[in-house]
Amino acid sequence: MEKQRLLNKLYARYWDDISELRSQYPGLSAPLLIKIPTRYLSQDTKLMIIGQQTQGWGGESIEDALKSYEEFKFGEHYYSSPFWNITRKVERALGVDEYAITWSNLNRCDYNGRRPPAGIENELRAFLPMLVSEIEILKPDIVIFFHGTIF
Repeated sequence: MEKQRLLNKLYARYWDDISELRSQYPGLSAPLLIKIPTRYLSQDTKLMIIGQQTQGWGGESIEDALKSYEEFKFGEHYYSSPFWNITRKVERALGVDEYAITWSNLNRCDYNGRRPPAGIENELRAFLPMLVSEIEILKPDIVIFFHGTIF
């Protein structure tokens, strides 16, 4: 799959810098990296949701982070949350199959399951170009941002 290959190449360019930041701040989670669901590619309307940050994320390699993304299944088995509840409603309203979206975050990583402190969040800004590149690669028809205060 060409789009996934391009994403993986993008993630490889940033991996060492993210790893270095994680070594400086041990509470920083693995980054959220997109593993494109096959169903996303077959949707008439391709939907991408952008959140603030995860609430805990695992992985010590790009492959691990992609596996975490795939296994999370867009909150399919996650406890009810406003973020995922509204995402399900948006899917229905747009005629997008449930869980056939892509999802990314403004903050690549969380800090101890929460929003990173301001100093770390400022350092995470260096990874915002990844989000722009993800959007360029995935070419969603609709991108919706759900977030609290930004940086």
